[in-house]
Amino acid sequence: MTTEWKNKIAEQVTEEIYSSNPWLHEKFGEHGKENTLKDNYHHLDYLETAFLTQSLSVFEKYTNWLIDVLSSRQVPVHLIEDNYSRLANHLPHVQNEHQREFMHQCLEHGMQVVRERSSVN
Repeated sequence: MTTEWKNKIAEQVTEEIYSSNPWLHEKFGEHGKENTLKDNYHHLDYLETAFLTQSLSVFEKYTNWLIDVLSSRQVPVHLIEDNYSRLANHLPHVQNEHQREFMHQCLEHGMQVVRERSSVN
């Protein structure tokens, strides 16, 4: 995935999240929106790493770490699943079909991890 596509996807997903959840801006302000954008870059980086290593576990470990970090910062964990779902909707921008399919698997698996961890808490 090119840097140009990463930028476009990260920015679009961040805008979608904040448009759909206006309370986020009230609670976390502009700083929170900047962090959401950075988080989306990290999500995309880990998706690429998982693809390059052909390892779903890379993305699973990242997702578990992310759940722990966001929980410690009082950020609702369901937002991870929402974020991953929005990223999945933008995967058609990934031209390599094999990469797109693998990243979609990673996101689906990551969402399952979030649901499982949420049901335990």
